[in-house]
Amino acid sequence: MSHRAIVFRAECKPEFREDFIARAQRHAAIVRSETGCIRCDVLVPQESGNVIFLYELFEDEAALKTHSEMPYMPGWREDIAPMVISREPTFVIVTND
Repeated sequence: MSHRAIVFRAECKPEFREDFIARAQRHAAIVRSETGCIRCDVLVPQESGNVIFLYELFEDEAALKTHSEMPYMPGWREDIAPMVISREPTFVIVTND
């Protein structure tokens, strides 16, 4: 059984960059507490741009589905909406399992 992951790319508005990172870190801590979550990281590129990534790794498809249906997810999306120019989740299968 292969792990599942989300690579979430967000381009935030420059004036919200630090606030977005702080909120993403709080979000990651919540995600890490979910059953089936292996890890959740906030990734900030070394160059000081406004693109931030979240990497969320789950045990399997069921854990990923459960994550997507968590009651706090709509609030997270709504919370960050005014801060971002664009957001793009990419769902992947981890092939090195």
